[in-house]
Amino acid sequence: MKIPASLVLLLGGSNAALSLPTENCPPVSLDATTNVWKSYTLAINPAYRAKVLAAADRIKDEELQKQARKVADVGTFFWVDNITAVSTLEKAVSDIPCNSIFGIVLQGLNTGADCATPGFRKIDPDTYQKEFVDPLAKIIKSHPTSAFALLIEPYTLPAIIANSSLLPCQNLSQTYYRPLVTHALQTLGSLPNLVIYLDAGHGGNLGFDYNMRPAAEDLSAVYVSANRPSQVRGIAVNTNGYNSWDMSPGEFSTTREGTRNYALNEKQYIQRLTAQIKKLGLPVPYHAIADMSRAGVHGLRERWENWCNVNGAGFGRRPGTDDLGLDPDLIDAIVWVKNGGVSDGASEPRLAAEEDRYGAYNEFCGRVDAYRPAPRRGEWMQGYFEELIRYARPDFCERSDCWW
Repeated sequence: MKIPASLVLLLGGSNAALSLPTENCPPVSLDATTNVWKSYTLAINPAYRAKVLAAADRIKDEELQKQARKVADVGTFFWVDNITAVSTLEKAVSDIPCNSIFGIVLQGLNTGADCATPGFRKIDPDTYQKEFVDPLAKIIKSHPTSAFALLIEPYTLPAIIANSSLLPCQNLSQTYYRPLVTHALQTLGSLPNLVIYLDAGHGGNLGFDYNMRPAAEDLSAVYVSANRPSQVRGIAVNTNGYNSWDMSPGEFSTTREGTRNYALNEKQYIQRLTAQIKKLGLPVPYHAIADMSRAGVHGLRERWENWCNVNGAGFGRRPGTDDLGLDPDLIDAIVWVKNGGVSDGASEPRLAAEEDRYGAYNEFCGRVDAYRPAPRRGEWMQGYFEELIRYARPDFCERSDCWW
């Protein structure tokens, strides 16, 4: 049962929808050879919306509170990054508007720490399949009149490739990433109401020439191993990241890393990775979505690799397909994948549970350019959320008064 989004907006926004009668949506069959974001808008994530509205109630500044409430009406992805999240997803997808597509992140392979850090623990293949992939497939199948976009396994492949010289990361692509993601694609890749994007990191970790080829090859390998599933649409870039869409020269253009990397913004990264895929003759689809949820402000990080709760960040360009300045065959849409205000990790070891895979302290969260104090991963940061609003640039606007 659904409420048409056009009717919701006409009658005063998403709150008005709660008291309106619903109507049936027709069964959804998504053509993954086309850009589905031209027909669907990113659905509001009700779990995140509830957090935002609660946070808005705690803001004393009236203008900031007004802007916070507008964030609640922006579509964002729902993160399936622990077993508990799987059980709450069913409620979150209970009433998706007919012309909205609900975004889901599947993150079970690299939760809390990547292969280069001491907190990394490999998930058991049976656990991954039975407690993450199978329940996710069941939920999507049980909602045939709703459209879904699935982003598969952020961070894992980029961490493996970027840290391939380190012993803990060696051979993980062959023994861990490829087989488990292949199984996920075999289970989910033919569901007709779903399109799938494989995470491809960002220009700062895979944009180097020596990382580009293995990235393209691994993305293609899982796609081929899964028998080229019909619903794989392409790749996702800048997930949870801070890189600019088209800043030129790039934020790190004068650094040592920048002089060895020609993918200094995400637009350039998509172009270069796509060119590599074509050059190698690989079959994997390459149409991209780009996460700009926290990419409104640049020049904040000491190093390109710093990813945790970057201090001074602002909400970036809102989800949409207009005026992207890139071949439409390469870019599908700007999206908000990260739920802004949710902590990436604790800023001090004492604020984290070291034995907890989902809350382990990561030294990146304690770096000088990270917000503090920050709670353990997944918990709400009121002050950080208010900064994201205060420094937001949702329309690439340089003024402070142009939020919407």
